Order: sequence, then structure tokens, then C-alpha cells
Amino acid sequence: MRLHRLAQSRWTVGVIISPPWPAWSTAGKRAGLTAQSLQVLAAMLRAAGEAAGRGGYRERSGTTWAEVRAMAAAMPDPEAGLVAEVLIWALGLQLHGETLRWVAMEQSANLPEEVREAVSFELALAGWSQQQWAELDAADYGVATHRRRVFFMAVRYGRIPGSVRSGLPFAEQTLADALGWAPGERVNTRGTRGLDANGRPKGGNTFSADKTGWCLRQGQDLVPRVGRLPADRGRGRGRTAGRIPAVLPLAGLGADGPQGLAYERLPADRGRWCARPSARSSWAP
Repeated sequence: MRLHRLAQSRWTVGVIISPPWPAWSTAGKRAGLTAQSLQVLAAMLRAAGEAAGRGGYRERSGTTWAEVRAMAAAMPDPEAGLVAEVLIWALGLQLHGETLRWVAMEQSANLPEEVREAVSFELALAGWSQQQWAELDAADYGVATHRRRVFFMAVRYGRIPGSVRSGLPFAEQTLADALGWAPGERVNTRGTRGLDANGRPKGGNTFSADKTGWCLRQGQDLVPRVGRLPADRGRGRGRTAGRIPAVLPLAGLGADGPQGLAYERLPADRGRWCARPSARSSWAP
């Protein structure tokens, strides 16, 4: 959907934005946290607000959305600039008179406070009545791994209804619980490594599976022990990449993943897996 296709978006009341997190997360390269990235992103957020004329309250700058997005090319990792999409969509739809009532975004909890403040500031200038940021950890909701994320929601009118935090208690789940392992198992974070001149392992350590774990990374020997994919899936880079579906329970999903989705390997230079609608899916994006 594009902003100029008004006939198809006139009934849009809410927008959910979920930009990629590797540029911010400790599990990624954190390129978004560099001074250069933060400076460029701050300029992008200002440019988005000015391009929309602060939601119609000021004269528009004349900058196009394509020009705002192109600014991300000056970042070490241009994906960090996708955070600006929350303003591009929210202010763009507002500018064109849509029935938009709210916008929400999910991102790594490492997203800096200065970026959060800049997003809220631009929406406040455009007349949005309330914005809220909340950090949540999936482990607090019964998932076997810690996955800390920040959730943002803003509304144009009134107040944000309810709370993003559940009032229900969730039992702690360990890695062993999720995978059906017996007590006492340990996980090697870097797989099997050689020995140094003193006969000691070259780096890495182990942790107990009898506690909540951390987000998996390539090289951990936990994944090969869980199971293997069919041969026609091939292998991605590292130990983890080729067997991601086998550890879906650690992310709070069933062993077969979301219903109607199949996992495909992205190009080798990316080394990631993603969910795509499968043949058994009853819906299409």
C-alpha cells in the first residue's frame, strides 16, 4: 500500500510498524547505535515531520517520502533508518485525511531514549494526544528465552486504552521445559572449539538449560541437538541458521511454527530465515 493510493487506505484506522532489529539489538551489529546513525536518524525524523507539515498544522517542506527514506543511505546500516517509517506512515496518512486513530511499533529495547523522544515529539507537534513507550521481556510471559522489546503506541484522540502489561501471572519456563529435556543439561554457547597452547578451550562458555535462556545465536550447540531439517532445506551459515524451525518452542511458538507458514532461507549473504505463506495457508498478505 502506498500513501497516494487513497482509495485503498481511506478506512485505515491503525498502523503497526515493526522495523528490523539487528541494527539496535545486542544480538546484531548495533550499527544503529553509532553517533553517525543517531545523527542521521534524528535528521530523518525531523524531515518526516516537516514533509508532512507537522500533520497539516504547518506548511509542508516539499521533501518527498522517497527523499526522507533516501537519507538512511548515510548510515553504516541503512536498516536503522526504518524506524522513521512510524512517522512516515502515521503523519502521511494523517496528512491525507485518513481515518487513522492509532499507530504502534515494536523494536529492540536497545532503541535509545533520544530516538524515542524524537518520535514522540514529532507526533506531539502533529497534534497526537498521547504516546506511550513500554519495555517488555518475553520471559515474563512464559517464554523460555529472554527477548526484551520496546513497544510504542500513540493515539490521535483521547487516551491510550488499557495497558500493554498483563495483570496475569505467568510461570517461568526453562529451556529444558520447552525442549522436553531432562534436568542437568548444559548448552555450549560457541559449539565445539579447539584447544589453546595450554590445553584450554578457545573461548566460549556453557550455561544450564534448567533456567530461562537468551536469544539464540549462530554457533550454539543447542540447535543441532534439537533436530534437523529435511535435506532439501540445505544449511545456512553457522550451526543455528539451518535449523531455526527446530527451536521455535524457545520463541513461544509451536514446533511447526505459526499455522499456514513455512520457513525459507534468505540469500546466503544474509544468513537468516523468515516465514512465508505456505501452500496450506488460507490467507495471503
